[in-house]
Amino acid sequence: MKRYLGCGFAVLLVLGFGTPASAVDPDADFADGYFKVTCSYSHTAHDDPIVSFGNFGAAHRHDFFGNTSTRADSTLTSLRAADTTCNRTADLSAYWVPALHAPDGTPQIPINAVIYYANGKRSPFAIEPFPAGFKMIAGDAHATAPQSINRVHWQCTPQQSSGQDPAALTCAPGSSLRVGIHFPDCWDGHFDGGDETAHMAYSTHISGVGKVCPTSFSRSVPKISMFVTYRTSGGPGYYLSAGKSTNTGHADFFNAWDDATQLLLIQSCLHTGQQCHGPTP
Repeated sequence: MKRYLGCGFAVLLVLGFGTPASAVDPDADFADGYFKVTCSYSHTAHDDPIVSFGNFGAAHRHDFFGNTSTRADSTLTSLRAADTTCNRTADLSAYWVPALHAPDGTPQIPINAVIYYANGKRSPFAIEPFPAGFKMIAGDAHATAPQSINRVHWQCTPQQSSGQDPAALTCAPGSSLRVGIHFPDCWDGHFDGGDETAHMAYSTHISGVGKVCPTSFSRSVPKISMFVTYRTSGGPGYYLSAGKSTNTGHADFFNAWDDATQLLLIQSCLHTGQQCHGPTP
């Protein structure tokens, strides 16, 4: 099992605080502070420890990243006792998305997931860590039309074009198809059961002020944006396992970060506006 380093000056060096960034990564247009986690593909299962807890095989096919033990009955305790595919080994969180299929039904095994934890253009010092065991979902597994491009979008990488519908994108030879899913960033302070959506909301832009959380969701948490890249150029006929549609993009997050490390990253990157790339995978 991988172990994280204790807090202190050594951690500041390992986490990459103050690492020069010649430009913001092309994966996301973040002008403010963020830290970045790269997690390789771990495994695939018809499980969902948020929506179908304890019910093995009850979910549509999911691709998992980060924690290597994630399954239908995962708990905070089980996740923290396992290993991770993430380059920041203090992140034992579980991340997952519906599987992508080629027109003939062949599953497309993803390369990795790159996850940004960002300011999201909100008041930086108001951003607080995710509590241990926190869960949330972004996107809509039941969508019957393309979702907002600010929440789910597809693109070619190296980026050449982007849009809401992957079937409309055929990436050039040598490029790969990638989906970006953007999580809500405002919390009402409660832990909800079920689908883990009622306790979260998206911040909205107010001219001259920036992004602001709704009154009833007043607590700011890091803005998570998750980018999953596939070994395919995509094209018409590709579909997701959720509803066998291209409209049903979504992602799940089950927090199992080491608490001290997550807090240190938020204070040193999000609160100060640093762009912390961290260790190389």
